[in-house]
Amino acid sequence: MTVKTIKKLQQLDELLKRNATGNAKELSYKLGVSRKHVYNYINTLKDLGVDIKYSRIKRSFFYCEPYEITFDIKIKKLTTNEMINIFGGNQQKNNNKSVMKV
Repeated sequence: MTVKTIKKLQQLDELLKRNATGNAKELSYKLGVSRKHVYNYINTLKDLGVDIKYSRIKRSFFYCEPYEITFDIKIKKLTTNEMINIFGGNQQKNNNKSVMKV
């Protein structure tokens, strides 16, 4: 999943919580994507177990139950031992770049 997709899913989540998506065409405009992408994003959430429906009366997609959707990205600098455990061998510096030797 790309960062761009995560941002679009976060936007969609906010609109769903407010029952403010509009129909698929309006939602595509709000998200700045095609209607095909709108349905891809909705299906991604559905694949993750989120129950989403569309209301003609409200003219909005909505959550059938309350959900909190979060995406976590962790970036951690690896220690030498962690690199050895992952890649095997030992680590040497080569022109200020880490190089693993096996």
